[in-house]
Amino acid sequence: MQASEFTWGQVARIWWLIAWRTAVIALLVGFLVGFVIGFVGYFLAWDQTFTSSVVCLFTAPLGIIVSLWVVRMALLKNYRGLSPRCRSGLIGR
Repeated sequence: MQASEFTWGQVARIWWLIAWRTAVIALLVGFLVGFVIGFVGYFLAWDQTFTSSVVCLFTAPLGIIVSLWVVRMALLKNYRGLSPRCRSGLIGR
């Protein structure tokens, strides 16, 4: 099976894996980072607007990193019905 021969079912399964894992992991990381920054901001008497800005500045790059990490996990995963030959050369271990 060549890359151009992926079925829509295979594409949907891979997309769903990327979508839900990115959402869950980014939500957890964002919550944790936001909580920590909010906690620090409370004790340092930061304005709520400033605290929100700091949270956004930290969580946006983390969201990108999380999504790249999830895509890498998806590329390294073995899928039922997908030839390992299709994956060779995509990403180094």
